[in-house]
Amino acid sequence: MYSVSQPVETDRSSLLRIGFIASIGLALLVTAFFLAERRPGQDWGGDFALYISHARNLSEGRPYASTGYIVDPYFRSLSPATYPPLFPLVLAPLFARYGLDYQILKIPGILFFAGTIPVFFCLARRRLPVVRALVITVLWAAWPFALSFKDLILPDFLYLLLWMLTIWVVERAYENPAESGTAGAALLAGILMFGAYATRSAGIVAPVAVIAYDCVRFRKISRFGLISVGTFGVLFVGQNVLIHNESSYLQMFTLDFVKTAGIYQYALSTVLTTESAGWIRVVRLVATAGMTLFAVLGFALHFRRFRSPAETILAAYLLLLLLWSSGAGNRYFMPLVPFLFIYMALGLQELRDLAFRHMAFSAEWALAALILICYGAEYAKFQPGPIPGGISTSGFADLCQYIEDHTNRDDVFIYENPRVLSLYTGRSAAVYPESGDPQLMWDFSRSVHARYLVATNFLAADEQVTSRFLQQFGSGLRLTYSNANFRLYAFAE
Repeated sequence: MYSVSQPVETDRSSLLRIGFIASIGLALLVTAFFLAERRPGQDWGGDFALYISHARNLSEGRPYASTGYIVDPYFRSLSPATYPPLFPLVLAPLFARYGLDYQILKIPGILFFAGTIPVFFCLARRRLPVVRALVITVLWAAWPFALSFKDLILPDFLYLLLWMLTIWVVERAYENPAESGTAGAALLAGILMFGAYATRSAGIVAPVAVIAYDCVRFRKISRFGLISVGTFGVLFVGQNVLIHNESSYLQMFTLDFVKTAGIYQYALSTVLTTESAGWIRVVRLVATAGMTLFAVLGFALHFRRFRSPAETILAAYLLLLLLWSSGAGNRYFMPLVPFLFIYMALGLQELRDLAFRHMAFSAEWALAALILICYGAEYAKFQPGPIPGGISTSGFADLCQYIEDHTNRDDVFIYENPRVLSLYTGRSAAVYPESGDPQLMWDFSRSVHARYLVATNFLAADEQVTSRFLQQFGSGLRLTYSNANFRLYAFAE
């Protein structure tokens, strides 16, 4: 019996080894390609600026929260006062060595995404034959949005890597009782769960899901759950006491289920491509519908089998997305994307196992072709070269230089993008109220002792708000600087 089964086991082991090596090769290929395709510049979003400000503070030994950003209680959805510390901690040595060099600061994100590729293969091969696991690993490695997202200095790829590692370690532990009983596996899971949480606060769902899974399946908290969640809890308390807590996030909480569901429905519909012109829109919708249908089938069957908390963690994260209406956006959907591919393949495999072999074969090839067409359409939109606008907007550097040369370090500014202004000038800044109400804007400016207002010509929404404000309260301000795109007004003493 042993002599008969040994070659089979050897063949499977060899195939698995080849698949894993191939996934590492894909990761190296993606790394080289992304590094070569880094685009100079940075977009106009402010999240990157707050993360870099935290990194600067860590590298220079300053208080973590001293970024200059002032939270506007009338516009809490813009940003919390501080962000979780792990990503800034990664950036800090690079900032200390190279300063505000965007080409350097983009490297960690590229490496983190590349790291997800072999982890993705490991997650997929636990559920699928090696060849199919490798096929969808190629689809994940080629996901076109990663090519664009690599140029944003944001923590999402680090979170994605830690998130996937957490699920892989937890899944292994619960599917292998001998391993789940070891303190080492539980300790590792707890550290990974905390790492994800210390990167993005949404990581809190993993320990909660592990406890919920234990209570439902075992009617008690398992040894693995106790050690892993206990480890997470100790680190959680340390972070919240010493460096960053969730008070700002909790103050941002709003609930608008219909609006939020619509945002994520759009995120799902554009997960393969955003192209919507002509026939490609039909291809996109058919491919997305097919992918979603089979992914739901695969997920539902595995959730019903209830073998590990993996599906519970994913369900908890989806629930959090729907409940967290403040700041909902496409990038928050990203942690679910790799599992869409995995569960899609599982759904197709279930169709094959249910004796619909020919139908499954046709569906696999048709869906793969549609996905690749969508990928091609999205890649065709990619534009190498400098990122237009953003921090490279004409006049922004001159404005910042004027502010540094002609204003005091303790002056407070009101501006549409306060975190970017604070990063570049070292001055404190706040956004105006979200409603744009002139009286509320005046009262808020006075309450934070604002000394200056920055207005822009190139942002229609900002120009509308500041124009209304100046029409009503312009007598209390004077123009001190202007260029083609920016104007600086001083509040009267």
